[in-house]
Amino acid sequence: MVTITDLFDNYARQARLFPGLLMVFPPLMTVLAWFPQLLLSNVGTALLTIAVSCGLLYALGSWARTRGKNIEVGLLKQWDGWPTTLKLRHAGPLDPLTLMRYHDFLRRSVPHWQAPTPDDEKANPAKADGAYDSAVIWLKERTRKGFPLIDKENAQYGFRRNLLGMRPIGIIGLRPRCRRFHSCDLCADDSIHDSRNLGCLLSAKT
Repeated sequence: MVTITDLFDNYARQARLFPGLLMVFPPLMTVLAWFPQLLLSNVGTALLTIAVSCGLLYALGSWARTRGKNIEVGLLKQWDGWPTTLKLRHAGPLDPLTLMRYHDFLRRSVPHWQAPTPDDEKANPAKADGAYDSAVIWLKERTRKGFPLIDKENAQYGFRRNLLGMRPIGIIGLRPRCRRFHSCDLCADDSIHDSRNLGCLLSAKT
């Protein structure tokens, strides 16, 4: 029998599958509230087996990743680039000595790479960012294995990005439940799409 661990490695479970499962959790709880006998029967186990065997869980994880990647472009615009790119800029948050040490390491390690100067950044910011991005891509490819802290942080980022991408689906799933139980009055207008109201929606009693 195919199991979840056969379909997903540790990163994929945390970053892709879990956000998708969190989105189906509210309607699943509603179904169990309506049909509590499912908890005492073998139907739930059978459904999970079917879902795994038919690739439904894999599709759910892939869907979560796709929605996360779709919003990533907007996030990068809000951030003005990848956080790693921001840190490598001369005008970034790092102190000069730390920045020099990072640039020196990349210059020695990355083939044919030269750190942009402050004047280069001012004259052509996009080209300078391209140089930083290229160095980071090289570094990422060499730290995919054997660096558990990096793996953990990458999974955290993937989980949060994909969960944010799935948020509209979760809100749609919560809307009828919010109306049914009169837990909050946000469903009456478009304020449901305001992220500040998300906490009210998620805390709605069922």
